[in-house]
Amino acid sequence: MASNKVALGISLALGAAVSWGAMGIAAQYLLHYCRFEAIDLVSIRLVSAGILLLLIYRILGGTDVMSPFSSRWAFTQVAIAGVTILGSQLTFMLSIKAADAALATILFTVIPLMCAGYYCAVDKKFPSPAICLCFVLASAGVALVVTDGDFSKLNFSVVGLLWGLCSSALCALYSIQPQKVIKKLGVCPVVGWAMIIGGMVACCFNPPWTLQVDWNLNSIAAFTFIVTIGTVLSFWCYLSSVKYLSAVLVSLIGCMEPVTAYILSIMFYGKSVGLMNC
Repeated sequence: MASNKVALGISLALGAAVSWGAMGIAAQYLLHYCRFEAIDLVSIRLVSAGILLLLIYRILGGTDVMSPFSSRWAFTQVAIAGVTILGSQLTFMLSIKAADAALATILFTVIPLMCAGYYCAVDKKFPSPAICLCFVLASAGVALVVTDGDFSKLNFSVVGLLWGLCSSALCALYSIQPQKVIKKLGVCPVVGWAMIIGGMVACCFNPPWTLQVDWNLNSIAAFTFIVTIGTVLSFWCYLSSVKYLSAVLVSLIGCMEPVTAYILSIMFYGKSVGLMNC
């Protein structure tokens, strides 16, 4: 039984990572070619995804859609999660805008280190040698990709790097913070309302009716993909996986996200890597 739960947790974490990596490529298209700003994409994306997730949950028989409003503690935890998700997604999009989807998602490999640092400081739980080895390998991979293996010149946007690190820190926070309320209320009510709250906060600063973006078949398809796969499915998988695995292990599995983003960057945007740069 325990092994089945671990396998399910790994599958969910992998699904989230691949979905997020693919979402970054679609977001890059909207940000670079369709006049979207980071706040434009985040605000309407989170509200749309939150509403869609709650509707699907209700249609499938969920009866506790309003459970986050059952107590002050529950609402506070969900609201904090919503603001954290908003901050993480906004800084992620700003990183893509300043650099590209590959760099933004590669920086997510530092999330396991941040989660482990939290548990070391709070719970005095130190990572195993195997996890430490994974940290070293992930960090080495980040360094090699960002520098193209040539440390005499650093091939990255400093602004994009800083935004990506901020996004990673906030992602580590929402990997840990909502675990208690998710175990009590369930994934869908918590994630759905967190997205709606985060999106509504963003809409206060950037009303949807003021957007000046290029809507066409390609941009509509990319936005739909971002909402359904890159947001609803990925967040549900990610926050469901922490019910079965530790936040450190989930974030380590999340290293598949930059792999996905980098492969798709090569396929769709002609990004070169390694000897291909010669």
